[in-house]
Amino acid sequence: MSIFKISSDGKAMEEFHEHDMNEEEILSLFEHHGLRFVENGLQFVDRNVPAGHGFIDTLAIDDLKRPVIIEYKIDEAASANALIQSLSYAYNLQKGQEYFARYISKKLTSLRVDGIDFDNTRIVLVAPGFEIHVEEAAQLVALPVKLVRYSICKTSENQAISTTTVFDSTSTRGQFT
Repeated sequence: MSIFKISSDGKAMEEFHEHDMNEEEILSLFEHHGLRFVENGLQFVDRNVPAGHGFIDTLAIDDLKRPVIIEYKIDEAASANALIQSLSYAYNLQKGQEYFARYISKKLTSLRVDGIDFDNTRIVLVAPGFEIHVEEAAQLVALPVKLVRYSICKTSENQAISTTTVFDSTSTRGQFT
């Protein structure tokens, strides 16, 4: 897909070309812009958070005080593993609620330890695409799951990102309680 930037007077045009980035660059790009590419209202807690047998790429809190596990992938085929990884991390967050509540409240000092809703921990997968198996499996996972597809384009001087929510179980199932 080609993306073009047209000047306000309509006389100049700049073409963006698809651009690949490694996972660390993607993670940094999303985090440095307040996670708004993923969802408005997310508060960044920390990156590379130890959880069980791995590390959560980005841990955030949404406006309803629910932990949000965000996993970034640069390969569409990796999205199936990312869903399993994220479910494992969610299990560890729920299992270690006291530890993670202190961890989060230490990072976000305005958030009380007892105000975090671990029962409705959310998962957000960010990838250039998702295999059909991931889209279908996400619809059956009890925890709220959101799939966000991204595309990055670049010119010699500028960079652009496009994000699209592919699936969001909170909009199809309503709020969990």
